[in-house]
Amino acid sequence: MAVEPDSAGVRFPPPFVYLGALLLGLAVERFVTLRSFGIWRLLAATGALLFAAGAAIMLVAAGLFRQLGTNVPPSQPTTEIRRWL
Repeated sequence: MAVEPDSAGVRFPPPFVYLGALLLGLAVERFVTLRSFGIWRLLAATGALLFAAGAAIMLVAAGLFRQLGTNVPPSQPTTEIRRWL
């Protein structure tokens, strides 16, 4: 994937970064099982909550990008930068 000269310079698309973190987590869990500590339900609930919060933030951010008329994918150039707050 070629990076455009006026883009943010993203070398690894975000889904690949996520996939790498997921694979790293699975590899760590293979050697250190947290189920033996008796907190599996707490970890699952925390993970679900963090996943939902991340998905909500992603959807709000994509909506703001579209509202401003700029590109959502990080590999495309930014057409609009504004202060949101």
